[in-house]
Amino acid sequence: MGDPVLSSIATNILETITELESKKPCFLRNLRREIKKLQGMVSMVKVALLYAETQLPQNRLEDSAMMLIAAEDMLHKLASDRPQVCNFILSFIFYRKIMWIRKRLDGMAATIMRDRDQDLPDIKCVYPRDWVVSDTFVDTCEVFGRDADKEKVINSLLKTNPYELTVTVTTIVGKGGIGKTTLAKLVYNDKRMDDHFDLKMWICVPVDFDIFFLMRRTYCFATNQNPDKLILVRDLESLLTEALSRKKFLLVLDNVVNENDDNLNYFVKLLQRSADECKLLVITHNNQIASDIGTIDSHVLEGLSHKDSMSLFVKYAFGYQANNEHQDLIEIVEKCDGIPLVVKILGVLYQCSDPGNWLPIKDNYFWREIQENNNILPMLKLCYESLPSHLQICLKHCSLFPKGFCFNSHYLIHYWMAQDFLHSGDNNEELEDIGERYLKELFLKNFFQDVVNHGYYSTFKLHDLMYDLVLKEAENDCKRVDLRVIYPKIRAQYLSFHGIEDGDTEFSYIEPSLLAIIMKSSPFQPVTQSFVNRWTSKFKQIRLLCLSGLQFEVLPDSVGSLEQLRYLDLSWNLNMMELSEAICKLKSLQTLILLGCSRLKKFPENMRKLINLRYLEITTKVRHQLENELEYLHSLQFLHLYSCHHLLDLSGKMQGLINLRTFILQGCDNMFFLPDDITYLERLEKLVIHSCSNLNLTMDLQEEDRRLNLKVFMIYELHQTIDLPQLILQKSANTLEYMRIDSCSSLTTLPPWLTDLTSLQKLEIVSCSELSSLPCGMEKLTALKELKIQKSPTLSESCRRNWSNIDHVQNIHLDPEIASSSRSMSNSMCIVSATWISEV
Repeated sequence: MGDPVLSSIATNILETITELESKKPCFLRNLRREIKKLQGMVSMVKVALLYAETQLPQNRLEDSAMMLIAAEDMLHKLASDRPQVCNFILSFIFYRKIMWIRKRLDGMAATIMRDRDQDLPDIKCVYPRDWVVSDTFVDTCEVFGRDADKEKVINSLLKTNPYELTVTVTTIVGKGGIGKTTLAKLVYNDKRMDDHFDLKMWICVPVDFDIFFLMRRTYCFATNQNPDKLILVRDLESLLTEALSRKKFLLVLDNVVNENDDNLNYFVKLLQRSADECKLLVITHNNQIASDIGTIDSHVLEGLSHKDSMSLFVKYAFGYQANNEHQDLIEIVEKCDGIPLVVKILGVLYQCSDPGNWLPIKDNYFWREIQENNNILPMLKLCYESLPSHLQICLKHCSLFPKGFCFNSHYLIHYWMAQDFLHSGDNNEELEDIGERYLKELFLKNFFQDVVNHGYYSTFKLHDLMYDLVLKEAENDCKRVDLRVIYPKIRAQYLSFHGIEDGDTEFSYIEPSLLAIIMKSSPFQPVTQSFVNRWTSKFKQIRLLCLSGLQFEVLPDSVGSLEQLRYLDLSWNLNMMELSEAICKLKSLQTLILLGCSRLKKFPENMRKLINLRYLEITTKVRHQLENELEYLHSLQFLHLYSCHHLLDLSGKMQGLINLRTFILQGCDNMFFLPDDITYLERLEKLVIHSCSNLNLTMDLQEEDRRLNLKVFMIYELHQTIDLPQLILQKSANTLEYMRIDSCSSLTTLPPWLTDLTSLQKLEIVSCSELSSLPCGMEKLTALKELKIQKSPTLSESCRRNWSNIDHVQNIHLDPEIASSSRSMSNSMCIVSATWISEV
């Protein structure tokens, strides 16, 4: 085995760089930048070294050892010669030497990680850790037979610790698809967890995680601060200890797969030094892992009973509870071995099959694979093959994103749109609506899980086993590529990249007929204009170009030659100050994402030439230029203005957006009023306003006959708002279906005309502490099916006292500590944490 001293050398290098930076040397900019790259790369290379030290022979690591030692010596010499290095020639010499060492180390680490992945038995994927997303939402209506398991785990977490340990570990162990994560979510969302713990955290653990990942993610949850700004393990360790001190918390680690992992053991010891009381709930398929981390209680999750399996099957096959009408299906449901994922898929297959096709499923060989080898993939493959071809291709392209990735419906639909995957026989159906229809079909067929409807978009992800299948099915068309590794010829036309860094590689192994380039970087990755230019100059046929998180100052003019480009994502570029005029040549462009480009202060003068632009997200410092260009984007259907702090007024500029259907105004602090001509947007269906601190929503009703068609109205964190926009809402009385009012601290009353919104189906009021009552006459809202009031205790108490005002509503959710007698209450929580993506 390798020598564990290598990771120690890496740690010494990081400490030397930190010490060097603390003295603020007067090095030339290129040298400072190269040292920063070395620091980031060595932090990442420790992941490879932790694997290599335990799994690879010593002779495989000799080159890495030499390079690490050379880097350490070079930095020590740099520190000792610091005054002389301010000289241009010496600075340039050090710059070239450090760059050469860094690139050699980077390539070696990538090779080690690639070798490790080849040794693993299943389909695996190396990916940036920050793309892994945690989601604790669970629909209890789709869970059967887990009440007893839930109580056992809760009792284990809440029981008194007989050994007076600071950290105690409970594990949920079971095979794939058995429902381990679902059970953990039921536990996590139980009210008793909220009452007992000061803090709850949920982390989905990637296969190749390191201690830095666990510490960073835990710190993020504990403090709500961006962990990407924290570079060194040593500094993060002390900050994490401080953040968790004197706290009782629950930490769930989902999908822990590696045995004998020193990272996890070290992390547990760190928690022991930090917390007053920590309960660790570990979800794993491996009993050995439970033993290695010193588990106090291990709960082995078994399959569902036949009765519960039958109930789950009937729900997915027929959509209602089980009864004696389905006795002929008992035998085949018994074959599912009580595995919930298999039962759900069987229900979907039954729902999609006609009687003539059911017999081959009933007698298929995959049942033996399930019962003898616990192998679900053949059944998943049959379910995938039962899809129509247009859904298969859409699903395949989800493999371009890492396992565990949380999809946003807006981005995914427009990705499909850019690739011409959306088709309909109805010429009047909008492409966005076709995409929504495709998604609903995939939701119904259970290909996606953890589906959360946020009112104007949805989030969801692929089950890990489903992801493995899709990755295999897509291998000829879609690939994820590590740019630090040299590959043989790649013929796939849809590629996503990681291991991104600046360099002079020409990517000769990639076919010039490439159609999609996806690069998402978190933490943000600096690159040069020439790096971007190499992609935009060589691959002339691309339809989708995503450079999210890449930091460069100028978008090269060569982008203007991409005649087929339909989707351009430049989001979270904090260096770009102006948008190239060449972008106006992109006549096919449908989607333009400039979210988080906070320094952007100049737009092309001819953006109106983007005649096919349908989706636009912008962050900018521009004040007037944007207003002047917006009104000419007649094809625009989606507009999101995010943190446009200099934007004052859009009045007179909205009327031309005749096809706009979704308008999101977020973080626009200097806007005081909604634009008057918003009432001309007859196709507007969704209006979302978020964190506009000075915005006054008051818009009095006018005598005009014009009718609006708003369906969704949502407002968040409008602390100056004292009224709702009557003009917009009452003009949409026959169409408005969903309203959410969240964190409006100055709103003291709801207007009496609210009861005129007779199409309203769902009303949510959250964190409105000054609201004291609902308006009288709520019984007029006969379409209202759900009323949810949370973190608004006075309003909840008022609803309980005046129950007759809301008695007709089918589902009522009030603050539980106040409305204990209401017919139905919900204490479930939904936490969706993303890293590089900022969600509304």
